[in-house]
Amino acid sequence: AVCCLISRICGTILFQPDVAAQLLGRDLETGALGEADQAIWDRAAAAMALSEGQAATMAPLHIYWQATSAALAEERRALAERALAAPHDIELQEEVVAGLDRVQETWR
Repeated sequence: AVCCLISRICGTILFQPDVAAQLLGRDLETGALGEADQAIWDRAAAAMALSEGQAATMAPLHIYWQATSAALAEERRALAERALAAPHDIELQEEVVAGLDRVQETWR
């Protein structure tokens, strides 16, 4: 059951980063969205207890993730705008679907 939950969480983070950001930015007691207090992230990082080697490995991966996910999210937004601009244009919709497939393939 835990592995299933972890795989779903990872899938959400990779394939629906906007949803993951909302989940991570939601106060579970009030339901309000917002930035978490830095102390929460400091405690979470400390609880991970990464070795120096693990931390050194994670740092460039984190930088890559931030740069890539922002660019891909922007590309998805642009494709969505194109699709909404002409909902009855079948050729355009096919182009948008192909573009979304290409963007999603980046994460696989």
